[in-house]
Amino acid sequence: GKLQALAGEAPASIEPVVADLALVRQVRALVCALAARGERIDVLLNNVGVLLDDYTLTVEGREASLATNLLNHYLLTEDLLTRDLLARDGVVINMSSGGMYNVPLMVEALRMPAQAYNGVLAYGLHKRAQVVLTDWWRDRHRERGVRFYAMHPGWSDTEGVRTSLPRFRRLLRCVLRDEAQGADTA
Repeated sequence: GKLQALAGEAPASIEPVVADLALVRQVRALVCALAARGERIDVLLNNVGVLLDDYTLTVEGREASLATNLLNHYLLTEDLLTRDLLARDGVVINMSSGGMYNVPLMVEALRMPAQAYNGVLAYGLHKRAQVVLTDWWRDRHRERGVRFYAMHPGWSDTEGVRTSLPRFRRLLRCVLRDEAQGADTA
């Protein structure tokens, strides 16, 4: 519904395409559909992210927040690059989060077992890894002309903050940006 509403705001420039970015098979199907249509992408904004309170597996058997926040951003971007669907002067923007400021890059911790799962820590680890991945892509694909950026939208009063970080929201509500202001940063 949100996607249709957004498309209604600019029907000439937004074409909704639905894919569950927690699932590898749907990400791969999305790229195949784009390739079949001959689509070229000028700007890719990897902005899907979840902060789950509980350890959750996808139907593919992957931890859902890792799959959504990092794995499938990687697969989508790599598949687009491999199929040459990103314009040579294109831009990839990875939307990170202030959650990354609380953790260093700890690759082993990305495979957090169910019994030790901590959603806030997992989210921070994913967002830290996303920033490091951005640097890696920048170095790896320098000759392609595609530019890679990571950004933080500012502390924003999103649905995720409202549901997963109620104490944080209560304490900082007076300085939180609204969703439109967070999106405007990108």
